Amino acid sequence: MRTRRFSIARAAADPAGFLRRWQLRGSLAPAVEPLRELVTSTLSTVPAPLRGALATLGASASLEHRLAETIDRSVAPEAAGFRVPTSALWSLIGAAQYAVTALLIFCVLWFASLFVIHDAPVSAIAVPYLGLVPTPVALLAATLLIGYVLAKLLRLHAGWLGGRWAKRVGARVTGDIGQRIADDLLVPLEQFDASRAALRKAMHAADECS
Repeated sequence: MRTRRFSIARAAADPAGFLRRWQLRGSLAPAVEPLRELVTSTLSTVPAPLRGALATLGASASLEHRLAETIDRSVAPEAAGFRVPTSALWSLIGAAQYAVTALLIFCVLWFASLFVIHDAPVSAIAVPYLGLVPTPVALLAATLLIGYVLAKLLRLHAGWLGGRWAKRVGARVTGDIGQRIADDLLVPLEQFDASRAALRKAMHAADECS
């Protein structure tokens, strides 16, 4: 169980590897289906000799393969150039956490001394709604609270940095996929429509001349 948890932790702490293994987390079928439907709806307006080539262009397996290649090319530079983010704030939080650890050790030693030294005088601090609270207890509670706040702050800031990196990667992948779809699918359809319009115009002009 401990080995499995350690493996999961290592995977979660490897953003570059997580990015490279994107195909393990889902299928491209939901993205391919609208494109396939677009090609299918166009087939009925295409002359019979051209339908085979257009159907091949819009085949689900072909579309999925080209999209996968595009995503791989998009994420490869990000994964290769990934560097663990750093922040000056993390250094400050780390120093504060060392101080919190030292205070916790001090509190433990204080409590231990109270058990060893009987009837040792202990001051108290007035806490709203609680009244007088022994100083060791108040110090321990304050130290634990500060440690929790620091850990939460570190997690939020790290999440913000990770989210910013993920948005940049997502924007790049979305842009590359959009360009690939336009080049491989939409441009041929537009060229076909333009050729058909030109042919229709030429036939109309020939009819007028005759």
